[in-house]
Amino acid sequence: GLKRLNLHANRHDDSRMKERLAYDLYRAMGVAAPRASWATVRVNGQSYGLYGMVEELDGRFTADRWPEHPDGNLYKQLWPTDTGPVAMRAALRTNEDAGDISGFQEFSGAINSANTVAELREALGAHSDLDYWARYMAVDDAILNYDGVTYFNTDDGSWSHNHNYYFYEDAPSHFLPIPWDVESTFWINPDHAAPHWTVVPEDCSATYPYWSGLATAPGCDPVFLALASDLAPWRAAVRDLLDGPFAVDTMHEAIDRHEALIREAAQSPDTPTRSGSFASAVANTRSTIPGLRSRLMQHLDGER
Repeated sequence: GLKRLNLHANRHDDSRMKERLAYDLYRAMGVAAPRASWATVRVNGQSYGLYGMVEELDGRFTADRWPEHPDGNLYKQLWPTDTGPVAMRAALRTNEDAGDISGFQEFSGAINSANTVAELREALGAHSDLDYWARYMAVDDAILNYDGVTYFNTDDGSWSHNHNYYFYEDAPSHFLPIPWDVESTFWINPDHAAPHWTVVPEDCSATYPYWSGLATAPGCDPVFLALASDLAPWRAAVRDLLDGPFAVDTMHEAIDRHEALIREAAQSPDTPTRSGSFASAVANTRSTIPGLRSRLMQHLDGER
C-alpha cells in the first residue's frame, strides 16, 4: 500500500544499521517514526549493493499512525519559531495545494509572543504534547543525533536553523515532531562542542564547531527553553529508555540480529565501504552502546 520508498546509501555508516536501530528506539518509546529495512538495488540487472530502505513520510504514513486524524498537514523542517506563510506553505508535504496553515501560524504565534519561560512552556504544551517531546528527546540524546533537532546550523551566529525532522498536525493547531535522517548517530564526537539542549550559555550569540561549520546553542531556542524548564518528564523517559529498549543486552541482541540478516549483502563487492569493513563497523557500533549509555546517565545526573 505504499506509494514511495527511500533508498539510502548509508555513506557515513558502514554497518548499514544505524537508521534501523535509531528508528526502532523512537518507536519503542512511543514516537512516530518511519519503518526501516534493507534492499539490494539492481538497475538493468547490475547490482549496486545494499541500501537502507526507509518508509516515506507522506499521507500514507500519517493515515497509518493517526487513523483518527489522517489528513492533517505534514511539514518538513518547519520549526515552531518560523513565522512566514511562504515558508510554511513551502514546507507542506501533504495538502500542498490547499493546505490551511492557520494552525501552524497559531502555534508559531504563541511561541514567539511568549514573554517568559513559563509562558513558553504553556504555549508548547497547548500546541504539542510535552510527554511526547520528553520521549523524543530521550531517544535523541541516547543515540547522539548530531544532525537532528538540537543542532542549529549557522554561519556567524546571526541566524540559525536545525533540520531533519517533520511536524504533523495530529489535531487542529496541535503538532508532533517526527525524526528523519538518523544515519549520523551512535557515535561520540568530542569536536561537537555545542552545550546540551538543557544548558543556556551566557552568550546565545556564541558559535560552536559543528561538522565542517558552526552551530549555535540549542538551549537558547524557545522550544528547548520550554522543555528544559521542567525536566521531570524527560528524566522519567530517560530512565524508561535505559531500563528497557536501550539496555546493553537488548541493543546488542538487535545488532546481532541485523548483522546476521544483512551480512552477506553488506560484504558483497557491490556494496562500497567508506572508512573500513562491515565487520569492523558493526563491532564499533556494538562498542559504542555502553559509552552512549554512560553519557546519557551523566546528563540524567545533571552533568553537562
